[in-house]
Amino acid sequence: MPSDKILHALDLCSLPPVVVSSFDSMYFSLSSDREDIRDLASAVIAQTQKDVIIDKEEIEKAKEIVKYLRLMNVETSSEALTLQKMHQIAFGDDHTLGREPTDAEIDAINVQHIKDVQDNFFVADNMVVSAMGVDHNEFIDMNRSMLEAIPSSRKNPIIVPPLEYKGGLFTLLDTSDETRKINRIAPNEDYRSQAHVAIAWKSFPLNTREFYVSAVLDSLLGSGASFSTGGPGKGMFSYLSDIVMNQHHFFHNVRALHEATFMHGMFGLFCTIKEGRFLINALEILIEAMGDMSRLKDEVAFLRAKNILKQKILTTLELSDYLNEENAKQLLLFGKTHSLVELCLIVDSITLDEVRSFCKQIILSDPCIVLTAKEEKFLSKVPSYSSICKATRSVI
Repeated sequence: MPSDKILHALDLCSLPPVVVSSFDSMYFSLSSDREDIRDLASAVIAQTQKDVIIDKEEIEKAKEIVKYLRLMNVETSSEALTLQKMHQIAFGDDHTLGREPTDAEIDAINVQHIKDVQDNFFVADNMVVSAMGVDHNEFIDMNRSMLEAIPSSRKNPIIVPPLEYKGGLFTLLDTSDETRKINRIAPNEDYRSQAHVAIAWKSFPLNTREFYVSAVLDSLLGSGASFSTGGPGKGMFSYLSDIVMNQHHFFHNVRALHEATFMHGMFGLFCTIKEGRFLINALEILIEAMGDMSRLKDEVAFLRAKNILKQKILTTLELSDYLNEENAKQLLLFGKTHSLVELCLIVDSITLDEVRSFCKQIILSDPCIVLTAKEEKFLSKVPSYSSICKATRSVI
């Protein structure tokens, strides 16, 4: 299709095309409420799959954008640096989940690398096409030429390194202010003396019942932040807001860490504190909070957490774009989809005993701990990893 027709088609769409990449998938979507350009929209999608023009100049521009985003979102953010190190000690430098690419690795990407990705991932065995608002058979007929042109399988087998959870302790001296200064980025005055604590344990991947149990626990823990002009009502039923934020003045914010793909899962807690001298206190409080969850008896709070989770599911997936994306991801990862009713029934079936058992099970594994501070004197007082592990296991 000529480029002028592609641009014209995009102009007619009610929503811009979206490309999202994550640990386990890449998602391309295009939306329109005009039936008269539906065929044209399908042709645009086909163009992105089978007739990709790989331009060297565009690749170089994209690499500069990626490096800039990494600088702004990771290297100049102490919170993002903390979470990056969390993955590193969890999975190691040898796995892509364990680290961000370096500038040298980004610079080394060339046209052939992009073609290899296209040949090995843009294939029928690795792809799901999902649509809403159109008859299934009509959609197939409309896109038959696109579907038939897609290669059925990879040219070369992809060898994925095994994912092995490690655990460990990492203390990180926060140099994000210096990085900002070197790159002439204005300092963040709100974070001059703050520190961060992250602790997480090995959890379960998406295709397990334990994933839904962890989602309920995430809803139960919630999050908390310092008072804002938005009013005191936000998070008023959150365990972390009530038990942590409201009882310890040095917390700036605290939240549950919940991450899952089809390969792995991690669950834990993350907080930002106002001063580095409270670093060890904050770690002890987070560990005790997880211990409290392993002994929880509050049925009212538990039921409220499940209702909040269902509300989030229903609110998010009432939009056709999100529901279409969710259906595509479920088909891609699991080979089937769950309806909204099925998802809510799964949440309803989770018991408080399962949540308590989940907490005990993960706490018995070796945690990943990252402590970040602006001054070395606060990090030098951190206990040994073995003593922290002993402390975590003693709370259940």
